[in-house]
Amino acid sequence: MATALTTSLTGMLSSQLLLDATANNVANANTPGYRAERVGFADYAYRAWQPALAPSGVVGGSNPDQIGSGVGVATIDRDQRQGAIQATGRSLDLAITGDAFFRLNDPTNLGEVYTRVGDFGFDGGTATDPPRLVELSTGRLVLNDQGTAIDLVDSIPPTASTALTLSGNLARPTGPAGQDSVLTTLFPMQRRDGGTVSQGTLLSALDIFQAGAPTAPVTVNAAGTYPDGTAFSSSLILQPTDTVGDLVAKIDALFDRNAMDPVARASFDAGRVALEGLTPGKHLSLFLGEQPIPAPPTSAALHAWQNGAASDLFDWNRLRLSPQTAVPASFQVFTADGTRHVIDGKAIATDTAADGSTTWDLILNRPPVAEGSLVAGSDVLRGLRFDATGQLTAPPTGSLAIAWATGGTTTVTVDASTLTGFQAGSNLNGTTDGTAAGTLTATTVGPDGQLFATYTNGVVQPMSTTSRLGLARFINPAGLTDLGDNLWSVSANSGIAQDGSASRIAAGAIESSNVNIAEEFSRLITAQRGFQTNARAFQAADSMHEEANGLIR
Repeated sequence: MATALTTSLTGMLSSQLLLDATANNVANANTPGYRAERVGFADYAYRAWQPALAPSGVVGGSNPDQIGSGVGVATIDRDQRQGAIQATGRSLDLAITGDAFFRLNDPTNLGEVYTRVGDFGFDGGTATDPPRLVELSTGRLVLNDQGTAIDLVDSIPPTASTALTLSGNLARPTGPAGQDSVLTTLFPMQRRDGGTVSQGTLLSALDIFQAGAPTAPVTVNAAGTYPDGTAFSSSLILQPTDTVGDLVAKIDALFDRNAMDPVARASFDAGRVALEGLTPGKHLSLFLGEQPIPAPPTSAALHAWQNGAASDLFDWNRLRLSPQTAVPASFQVFTADGTRHVIDGKAIATDTAADGSTTWDLILNRPPVAEGSLVAGSDVLRGLRFDATGQLTAPPTGSLAIAWATGGTTTVTVDASTLTGFQAGSNLNGTTDGTAAGTLTATTVGPDGQLFATYTNGVVQPMSTTSRLGLARFINPAGLTDLGDNLWSVSANSGIAQDGSASRIAAGAIESSNVNIAEEFSRLITAQRGFQTNARAFQAADSMHEEANGLIR
């Protein structure tokens, strides 16, 4: 009877412990990252009334006669299975998919503690320390993959442009290169003093000439095709006193074959010289250069024009008349102080060969006079050749140099290696590596734990070289010691912290508790019934004791 009392007592105590664990699980059903407690039981040692006997020749064997002495707790561990990922929309709420833990500092023991709850944010910093990433509920520092704090980089300095990468497609023209019914100069003319250009403006005041030129008559060689396909080669003389209107009249004269039968009419509007054929549906071409230019073949043939040499007096690209098929582009260039400048450009086809290849020139416009000027020879990326399949064959690179009015020169390498020449729509884009100064506007976290910063200048980049979250995993995560506050520490049986970078980070989410309410309700009933039945056994044993005590009265 005494054994029954102690045995049933162990059952009640075990049921009480199961109830305690279950109640704790239910209480933490909504605690982020909580790991459910699990209680395991084992029966106590058995008393043997008689050991097992082996059979003999005349008597069979018998089993041992044993009686148990109750039940006890074998294990109390934590269910380390991952909880559900719940979206929060907050960028620095982080959940781990996998078995890793976030690494946090332990200021008490100068070591590390670990958590599954990525409820992070930046603190306000101090006079000596920048804002750092912390676990919001305890203020512990979040550690990176090198075991140090993650500092906030809330601004970045400006950087000068050093590279311009071109992208897009330059489709092969349907007709001969350089021909159209209307031709216009590529860019509006500019006065060197920044004033307005009109037909009465002296050519010597324009940026097409070097400063102070011309001081003597200049022969400008010309070549082209008339609307009827006839090729011609000629020249015109520019006087030091000539105006824009004089230039227009002299271009007009090139297409007035007998002074009474003009086949095209030149005009000036919005800073550009235009040439329009007078025969509907017919195309013409005109090329102006300082060097002698051979007449191109007839319009029935495919052809290319070549300038004899770079000009030392005027920029012939400023007088280049182009078809409407010229492809416009606009690029940003930044100086070291972060000032943004816009450089316009146009790509024009210069050759459509019989083998299906196409050659283009990319001509860059000068910045506004008040900002600076292109260094001579750097305003054109010449000879971009595409084969019949649309692949770029030469040349892939060039350079752009700008002499700023405020002093200094910016040289930018131009990379055209990704351009294509497919028979599709034309478009030309360019990106530079320079930026203005930027301040932080947003922080995001990648699946590998890398913190990315978005700045007001449009730059999105890793916040720093030390801004990747540190993740740790353990051979036996069930062996970690629970410290409360959703924190864990290494124990003698957890194993040491190892690299946990194989796990992934889900940003804008928090891991929920892995408590299964249905299972916990079932355990509540089990614990209750277990306690009740053991209490009945205890009561029965007590009644028998009472009865036995009554026998001696």
